[in-house]
Amino acid sequence: IICASAFSTFYFNPQPNTADMGKCLGINALCCLINLTAVSSFSTPLAYPRSLSLSSPSSSTAQRMSSGEDELAALRKKKEAFLAKKKKSDGAKGSGSATGESGKAPFKSRGLAPITPPSARPSSLEKPSPRPTSPKRDEKKKPNVGSFDPSQAIGEDYAADYNDENDLHIPNRIGFGTMSWGNEGRGFVPEGRLTKKMKRIGKFLPGDTQAAYNALLEGGINFIDTSETYGCSMRSQGLSAEQMIGVFVEENFKESPITATKFGNSWTDILLNKGARMGSGSVLKALQRSCDRMEASSVELYQVQNPVLYPGGRSALADGLAMALDRGLCNYVGVCDMSNRQMKSMQRKLEKRGAQLTSNQFEFSLTNRRNEQRIEACKDIGVIPFAHTPLDGGLASGKYTASNPTGGKTGKKKYDFQTLDPLLPIHEAQEVVSGMVRSRLLKAFNDERDMRNKDYKMRRMKGEFDRDITTTQVAINYVVAKGAVPIPGVNTLNQAQELLGCVGWGLTAEEVAILDDAADGAEKNRPATPKKKFFIFGTKRRSTNVLDF
Repeated sequence: IICASAFSTFYFNPQPNTADMGKCLGINALCCLINLTAVSSFSTPLAYPRSLSLSSPSSSTAQRMSSGEDELAALRKKKEAFLAKKKKSDGAKGSGSATGESGKAPFKSRGLAPITPPSARPSSLEKPSPRPTSPKRDEKKKPNVGSFDPSQAIGEDYAADYNDENDLHIPNRIGFGTMSWGNEGRGFVPEGRLTKKMKRIGKFLPGDTQAAYNALLEGGINFIDTSETYGCSMRSQGLSAEQMIGVFVEENFKESPITATKFGNSWTDILLNKGARMGSGSVLKALQRSCDRMEASSVELYQVQNPVLYPGGRSALADGLAMALDRGLCNYVGVCDMSNRQMKSMQRKLEKRGAQLTSNQFEFSLTNRRNEQRIEACKDIGVIPFAHTPLDGGLASGKYTASNPTGGKTGKKKYDFQTLDPLLPIHEAQEVVSGMVRSRLLKAFNDERDMRNKDYKMRRMKGEFDRDITTTQVAINYVVAKGAVPIPGVNTLNQAQELLGCVGWGLTAEEVAILDDAADGAEKNRPATPKKKFFIFGTKRRSTNVLDF
């Protein structure tokens, strides 16, 4: 370029003067400077990737690439060392080590998740594995019940083992009955809307029974007692007790009830124009029809009542129960309202046929203890005693007293003064025991909270103790303390919630003694009651108001 510029200067001006020579040299020097700068800029090659490089890189480029590789290798080594250290600490935690060598809790660092190679990743056609849950997320999902007192939790059996229990286990030692379901004479309303007055006098709808059913099963009381005769007049509308239970079980499939039904009045089919019942075959047919109404293949417990006159006698009933067990229509068999002698006789009949008597259901309550010895007789032969009408038509609930014969409701009083006045010692004892139980549970609550607040590893308790122990709950737990399984009738959600308040606590020996002494004094002052009349199909039960369980 320099030679070309000089040549052009002398070629076009053969006789240049001094000024022209100076200009020419200045222009040439400027061009040289520009050209040198351009040449130096192109002397360094572009840093192409190795895979795209057309020629070998220079020494400086290779040095820079090697230094970058060293940095990446160093980062990989740091990452591998960190992951190995984290894995080692996690293994120590899983083996039960909660502290390091220094005795202090290890620091929990988040760290980086290891990169999954492409071959180990699931394809779009494979079903991805469920996302793992962290302990913190699981703790957030758990309801904060504050105290771990059994009465404040849901759906658990806090007395799982009973010394006097056979193979049939009754969770929480409490059940509920359905005598009023589908019975318009007991307050059942098949459809429509209830007014406030109707609710006050104890009317209820099918939806009320379903709400009570769901609440009880979710709360841990899942033994349900019914019969083919309960609400039988509403079968054509699908609203008998057994039919409603079938619907409730189907809609609430998350909870599994322990269903018990009965072989009812042997002459009921005559009234329904279906012919008379007789022999062991009628027992099987009746049980099969009950299963069909409940839309189930079998029931847990099937019971027969104590008829005075039944074609075929008790031997035919024993044959029918044994055949029902053999065919898988039920898992256990029991009787209702049988005396000690009749119960033992039925047990012998069943043992001859390779079966075992499981239960006997009879009346027992705080204000009606005539069958207390029958509880001991049941325990002696391994039979579970079920107590129906455990509130004695409301007399044992403590709601109806001599000073409050209407139970706090407007309208006609349910019991007269002559009936309620002798029961005054029992009602006063129930109030005393109710206060004792609440004080005992409050102390246990405070002790539990203090212990949890001192231990940082345990979940803190929130809230205050706000439970109210009612006289009705005292009466029901009295039956439990005596060794029987109470089966109060439940029709509404409020009654279900009050019954759930009996779960998780029991009466002490001192509290039971207070109630026994009061009951002894009441029996001395109570006028003699006539003996129960026997009917062809069995004994007549006391009519219970729906508001009194």
